[in-house]
Amino acid sequence: MINIIKKRLPVIVVCLMVLSASTVLSDKVLGRNLFYLAIAFTSIFTAINYKKFTIQREDLLLAIAFLCVGISQFYWFQRFPAEPDTIFMADINYPRTATYLLLTALLVLFLPSLAATLHLGQRSQLLITLLVVVGFTYMCAVGLYYSFTHPGMRLRIDSAATVSAYLCVLQGLLTLYVIYNINFQKKYIIVLFVIGITTLVILLTQTRSVFIIYPLVLLAFALINRLWSFRTIVGSGVLLAGVLALVVGLLFHNFFDRMTQVYNQVSEYNSNNNTSVGARISMWKSGLYATTVHPGGQSAAMRFHEVSHYMDVNERGNPEGKRNAVYHLHNDVIDSLSLQGIAGGLSLIFLFISLIFYFYRKKIIGSTLAFSVMPVVGFGMVDTLFINDRFIVMLAMQVSLFVIMANKKTGNNIIDSQL
Repeated sequence: MINIIKKRLPVIVVCLMVLSASTVLSDKVLGRNLFYLAIAFTSIFTAINYKKFTIQREDLLLAIAFLCVGISQFYWFQRFPAEPDTIFMADINYPRTATYLLLTALLVLFLPSLAATLHLGQRSQLLITLLVVVGFTYMCAVGLYYSFTHPGMRLRIDSAATVSAYLCVLQGLLTLYVIYNINFQKKYIIVLFVIGITTLVILLTQTRSVFIIYPLVLLAFALINRLWSFRTIVGSGVLLAGVLALVVGLLFHNFFDRMTQVYNQVSEYNSNNNTSVGARISMWKSGLYATTVHPGGQSAAMRFHEVSHYMDVNERGNPEGKRNAVYHLHNDVIDSLSLQGIAGGLSLIFLFISLIFYFYRKKIIGSTLAFSVMPVVGFGMVDTLFINDRFIVMLAMQVSLFVIMANKKTGNNIIDSQL
């Protein structure tokens, strides 16, 4: 019985991780429960194989980093208990995100024992790859159905349009990574399908930052892994950018208008900052100010008071900035600094550095720098991800899958030099 568990449980855990990452956006409760199961089974498996338990320094460092961010959030909501009728997002979300971060630290510690004993045959790898592709397709289909049944509205997948775009892109990048790490003929067809449907979702969510970052991530991946010659990659990138701009201009008029507004909003910031871009700039500046006033941290209500005061004095009272500051400050590091204090901001930066070191030591930095670190940091520069419980679940599952799917090879090396 124990031998059967040792043989089958790792594959079951991988499937749970895939399903959790694929469903947490469209069905948060299901994705969260699968997240719990994956960690529970990993812990059970580690306990059964405790004699073979080993941990590398990169595993320990990343676990400590997740632990630091989780403890920082946990200490914050214990130090500043929320009022029963609170309207501030940190008051609502930190109790959950802190718990998920602490569980992720545990998962990172136990993951090596699972990965070391996981043996995937070619059939199992193809099955998991199919599960990843189908899961991603399902995620996008939920969003496309919403867009079809709500014409004229921005696409959303049981969440805000921006969050839908961020998480959909992250899951699409994981899908590309899994496809990249397995051999089968004509896989470029699936690659084109994944890129195409991801781009369509981005356009329908009208999320400008993702529209800019996503092509840069793909370009970085191609350059880092030398898929083609430098001239071919850059030339193809310029050509595709031109075609995409033409398509957007002809078929996605609302999004085209939003893109052209970026330049106007930046150039007119000094005279009119009551815009989407102007609000972000005001929130970033006021968040840094709030950090200098309360470097040890403060409650969400106190931060809103400090941010509002700064905007009244220095940002002409920016109404759009104040309205959004109730939720967060649209930057992961600044949001953490202004609430949790300097220690909270440094713990998040420590996590980013630890992720890079972790992937480097696992010998997958060439892929994960583009497919994980760049988008997480990039999206976090213009929005706040670590206050979102769906994102924490997806990040935990994806970090695990990046390592597991890279190390499970059948026969010769399954990592191709060509997509």
